[in-house]
Amino acid sequence: MNNFYEDNLEQAIIQIFENDLAYEYKSGIDIAPEAVESARDDFHEVILKEKFFESLKRINPTIAKDILEDVFKQIIHPNSPMMSENNKTFHKYLVEGVDVVYKDKDGNDKGDKVYLFDFKDISKNEFLIVNQFTIVEFDERRPDLIVFINGLPLVVFELKSLSNEKVGCEKAYNQLQTYKQKVPSLFNTNAFLVISDGVNAKAGTISSNFERFSAWKSVDGVKLNSHIQIETLLLGMFEKSRLLDIIKNFIVFVEDGVKSTKILSAYHQYFAVKKAVDSTVNSILEKSKKAGLVWHTQGSGKSLSMVFYTSSIIQALKNPTVIILTDRNDLDMQLFTTFSKANSILRQTPIQIEDKDDLREKLNRESGGIIFTTIQKFALKDDEVQIECLSDRRDIILIADEAHRSQYGLEAKVDTKTGKISYGYAKHIRDALPNATLIGFTGTPIENSDKSTREIFGDEVDIYDMTQAVEDGSTVKIYYESRIAKLKLDEKVLNEIDEEYEKLEDEGAPIELLDESKRKFTKLEEIVGDTHRLEMLAMDIVTHYENREIILASKFLDKAMIVCMNRKIAVNLYEQIIKLRPNWHSDDMDKGKIKVVMTSSASDDELLKKYETTKDDRVYLAKRIKDINDELKIVIVVDMWLTGFDVPSMSTMYIDKPMKSHNLMQAIARVNRVFKDKVGGLVVDYIGIMGSLKEALQTYTRRDVDKVELNLDAAFHKLEDALTFLRKLFSAFDYSGFKSGSDKDRLTLIGDGVEHVLIESYGEENIKKEFNKKVSELNAAQTLCNSMLDDDMKLEIAYFKAVKSALNKLEGKEFNLKEINQRVLSLVKDSIQKDSILELNDILGIKQSELDIFNEEFLKEISSMKRKNIALELLKRLLSNKIKAYEKTNLVQSEKFSFLMNEVMNKYNNKALTNAEVIDELLKMSKDMMEDFLKGNELGLTDEEKSFYDALTKFDTVKEAMGESVLKELAVELTKTIQNSKTIDWQYKENTRARMRREVKRLLKKYKYPPDNAVEALALVIKQVELSCLKDEENI
Repeated sequence: MNNFYEDNLEQAIIQIFENDLAYEYKSGIDIAPEAVESARDDFHEVILKEKFFESLKRINPTIAKDILEDVFKQIIHPNSPMMSENNKTFHKYLVEGVDVVYKDKDGNDKGDKVYLFDFKDISKNEFLIVNQFTIVEFDERRPDLIVFINGLPLVVFELKSLSNEKVGCEKAYNQLQTYKQKVPSLFNTNAFLVISDGVNAKAGTISSNFERFSAWKSVDGVKLNSHIQIETLLLGMFEKSRLLDIIKNFIVFVEDGVKSTKILSAYHQYFAVKKAVDSTVNSILEKSKKAGLVWHTQGSGKSLSMVFYTSSIIQALKNPTVIILTDRNDLDMQLFTTFSKANSILRQTPIQIEDKDDLREKLNRESGGIIFTTIQKFALKDDEVQIECLSDRRDIILIADEAHRSQYGLEAKVDTKTGKISYGYAKHIRDALPNATLIGFTGTPIENSDKSTREIFGDEVDIYDMTQAVEDGSTVKIYYESRIAKLKLDEKVLNEIDEEYEKLEDEGAPIELLDESKRKFTKLEEIVGDTHRLEMLAMDIVTHYENREIILASKFLDKAMIVCMNRKIAVNLYEQIIKLRPNWHSDDMDKGKIKVVMTSSASDDELLKKYETTKDDRVYLAKRIKDINDELKIVIVVDMWLTGFDVPSMSTMYIDKPMKSHNLMQAIARVNRVFKDKVGGLVVDYIGIMGSLKEALQTYTRRDVDKVELNLDAAFHKLEDALTFLRKLFSAFDYSGFKSGSDKDRLTLIGDGVEHVLIESYGEENIKKEFNKKVSELNAAQTLCNSMLDDDMKLEIAYFKAVKSALNKLEGKEFNLKEINQRVLSLVKDSIQKDSILELNDILGIKQSELDIFNEEFLKEISSMKRKNIALELLKRLLSNKIKAYEKTNLVQSEKFSFLMNEVMNKYNNKALTNAEVIDELLKMSKDMMEDFLKGNELGLTDEEKSFYDALTKFDTVKEAMGESVLKELAVELTKTIQNSKTIDWQYKENTRARMRREVKRLLKKYKYPPDNAVEALALVIKQVELSCLKDEENI
């Protein structure tokens, strides 16, 4: 076997389900309507009704049959016309059971639940893998594989050929989106979706965009396997008990207003939660009160991991009280909002604490509750020496967010002036909740020297580091660019930060000492906030941002954040920026390109009050900055939104504030979120954080250090390497006129550039591949280091990108990037209009609006083209496509022209023909093919009748023996007979195929078709019918 096609991949997956996972396998053909083992009444049905009802009786033996029939109808016929709403309702039924009410023997109403699955006894559920399952709704579709549990279609697979480099997982994803439109009833009961191209395999939900489909890289949560993704995904997700566990405990609907997003846990979240739950249960049994630490790098879904953990621990411990602890009000609100939006999986409503008295009151319960509070509510009152015990219950789980922070310390500290002893908040928490079990979640690693954090929480139970997150596509790499030199500042002055402040902050010193220490930094704040400096800073940020905006806007990656040292500096910087760009400003909260996001104080002066925002304002601005279509592109912050705030499309952060350690790493992670074509996030340093960044990275794993590029030189060197290769490839071709020429001149140079690449590739196909690869590398590097490029270099890069785009469009390649569909020029100077869109015809100098080889005018244009290599490439591609398409309507003629074309191209490749000669041969073939295509009209036959006529007259002796009129009559009757014999999936039903063959044989005999040729004619006719069916189903 030379190739590994979709059906080979499909069969390999079926074997794993049967042999390794012990699923039953059925072909959709065997259980189709009218089949011997039929499980469906018609092709509209997606639920195997008999299996489903039998499972209801098996799982719910005490429930009366009429009640089960009502539940059966409720699932079979959902209420809502919206598939997404039906899916959410069904998931609730699946996880919680269906509430039913009936009369007991005394005539009283009695409530109960009917369960669709048995999550405790796996053997009571029936697991089935099915292929070739045809569904007819708004259209006819046939997914590659479907997993049924108890007769319900729970998982849909869409596969693509391993051997076809032009199609991959994204093509499979797009096909699933079509299914959702054409056969939506299939997805009413869907748990999740799987896409694979044989190499890559990813899972997601009905609401996941392509970027949110992710690989499942481990079977046991210990060993990772990134290479055989489909096998790992199957064994890691579809073991029967694990699949039910994932469906029940690791799928969540996140509600945001009217929008509901269904989220499937990633593999690292699943295994971390399982480990954390086991560790928590063991901690309670051993009375250690330390459940451990979960370190999952920023941007990898830590907040949702906490949601999944909370849901799982509530079930494992029979409804304990869970306290989620943060150290800032804004973080408390962010996390509370996340939990509130996901409360369907928690099955209870989270609550926020007002003060310590409120906390005591909320803890005065026997069990249950998800309580959000800040660590400050555990502070001592002025007259307290030790905090009072708020609850001594043992079933309290306290989850600390960012558990390594200094305020979680246990140590006693003595005020040398007053002699007063104070303790870290961890001591107060332990005094207030003496028997609670503590677990910490953190987005940054615990330092080796940090003994107190481990003393409070225990050791790490799971680590998902930055490297793994980038490899998995959970986050993107972060790049660093220093712009200090642009502002002509003395770094020595900026580094005069009081060592006492750093020491006190590390040790968790009281707020009053920190404030006293901060007052020593007046000099630094004066320097940073100097009016002249802010003018320069504003100019540089605007210039830098607008340079990046040119590249990033079309990819919706133009959101940015500016981090300032204090609120006054933030406001003054805003004023300087809008002086330069007045149209960026608006007094309206729902307008403007840039906003300051900060809290207010009663003592604020008039300038600060002008920019103060309320809680509702900040919620609204958060919604705006997250909306890729909103005009709000830049926010200026001080402390707000630096942790726990996700804007996936944000790709640039400008830092003008000293930060270090965990705070710095959490802040820069705002730009590491995954979004569409995002290559990496860029951190632009105006204050001198390089030393702090290096120091912070020392606490990471050795391999993680590479995931933060401390110098844009690395990206620039990659760009230079790619550009050097391209310049060498084009050394014999002068494209310098692209920089200064007219639009028409540029079009000519793009076309000539394509011709040049084709000439260089003659006999060396790798040249073309390497050209495409290097231009892609150029494009990726430019998104990161664009500010380091001069205008000439940007235009040179734009030229190579345009040639690549035109070349790939010429060859008809399918790529993910939208630019290849229409945009062929990156226009970066005022002389080239930014949004200009040019068709391939413009570049090639072809007048015809359609590239059609059956158009005589077009063929004349091809023959007169000066660029013979482009003409040959274009003609070859169009002719190949036409022959391939012709196969589905006329197999015999397609085979004839395919043979002739291969013969001509072999002569050309062996240099027996020049490119001019081979073009003449292909043009002649195009004309012959056009004449043959029109011949059916001369014979008075339809296209289908003509295809059968050609199949019957493939043999010269037949035509001589029978005559044209008889053969035409036979072809017409044969067409009618076949049309009447066709049913849905006829080609997969042996009894229907046999009946069709008998009908064809009968007609051949009736018309006295020569017996010596009858067998081959029969095979050709049946093959032609199958191909014509493929034409009808090519979008299925």
